[in-house]
Amino acid sequence: MKHRLAVFGVVVGVVGGVAAAQEMPFFAFDALRGTLARDHQPRAVYHAGEHSRTYVTYMDHNFDARVIYYDHDAGRWSEPVRVDDCRTRDGHNAPALLITADGFLHLFYGCHNHPVKYARSAAPESISQWNLDMEIGSQATYTYAVQVKDGDLLLFYRFGGSGRWSPLKMHRSADLGETWDEGRVVLDYGGESWVKIRDVLYDPGRDRVHLALWEGNHKYWNAYYAAFDPATGHVFAINGVDLGDVATKEELVANHTAVVGNNARANIDMVLHQGVPYFILQEPLKDRYYFAKWDGEKVAKTPLPVDKLGAFELFAEAGDARDKPRFKVYALRANDPPTGFSGRDLMVWTSEDAGQNWDSGKLLVDRRELGHGLTGVNLTENYPGHGPLVIAQEEWLEISKNLPRHMGSILDDAPFRFNKKLFAVDAHHAFVTRDLTPGTTP
Repeated sequence: MKHRLAVFGVVVGVVGGVAAAQEMPFFAFDALRGTLARDHQPRAVYHAGEHSRTYVTYMDHNFDARVIYYDHDAGRWSEPVRVDDCRTRDGHNAPALLITADGFLHLFYGCHNHPVKYARSAAPESISQWNLDMEIGSQATYTYAVQVKDGDLLLFYRFGGSGRWSPLKMHRSADLGETWDEGRVVLDYGGESWVKIRDVLYDPGRDRVHLALWEGNHKYWNAYYAAFDPATGHVFAINGVDLGDVATKEELVANHTAVVGNNARANIDMVLHQGVPYFILQEPLKDRYYFAKWDGEKVAKTPLPVDKLGAFELFAEAGDARDKPRFKVYALRANDPPTGFSGRDLMVWTSEDAGQNWDSGKLLVDRRELGHGLTGVNLTENYPGHGPLVIAQEEWLEISKNLPRHMGSILDDAPFRFNKKLFAVDAHHAFVTRDLTPGTTP
């Protein structure tokens, strides 16, 4: 399948001795800053049915859930469609997207410590009309949904709020979202620790759901891995030990799970290649990053040649003739020399030998040319071949960080948080834009 994606250049002029950047092409201009936060996933999902499309969901500056798609065959974006309001003025309510095998879109949103608002598209591969007024569970945040081999839908989320006991909970639907069960806890850190989901990926070959998780408490953040078996309902450690219906922190640690951190925010990202999970692990106190996998006895770590990264994500492709996977790390990093722009540059690092060695990185988007930095890197889920589509957002202005907060919220009415642009970079590292000329039809 041929992808006809346009390549856009950058024009830089000089005004009073200072480089003035021309705005890079973007596909949405009304996003709330933070809508692409790493703990709200997935944001962009590829589906190949009657059409070859990448669907993207985001929360706009009115705190409404919107969906837009990029048609790879036509080489163009749709207009964004407003689905519903996200209940409260809170960035944690940002939507997450699932596309089932039948082409229907499922949207989960509006649930920072509330029931999950749930919407389904009225027709497959269509965003124009939605079935609304459905809710799932209670006290939910950070939703991730998957469809498993028998067709059931599983929805994972943090139950409860941060700062208190908040385990990982799961609901199941056996009828493609028409009804959902009452849900149950599948991982419990105990005490006053709370779960924060970093990634949820499904392997249909082994019928396993892979979970990359944080443990948060008042002192530190740790990163963990666990696997869930939809057939038995059991949780498994990284060494394959069956931990039963509910896993604990102590059991994960005792069975050599992927753990990093202490006294800081230890980060983790995950990708599957032929059913095997690979990770990026951050050692936060020293700002070091590692590529890691289970080697049969331990989580083996290879240092990455990077430091001081912002948001980052890991992507795997088919490898060379020897079947070594090619891995790419997409990340935000502020490169030297310093500038007056907030935010960071978009970079990519590549390994051609299954993560043993990495190149020195390639600059994809330079904030000096863009005129501002980027934030919130998201990769397209389920993208075949030479993907992915990389989604990033315009960074907020530095001045907004010092504005007074309403009732302590970081999501007050500061205008600097609103009308943020969303950008897409394709597999060839070219911008993919939407025609925003008045009177035109994308």
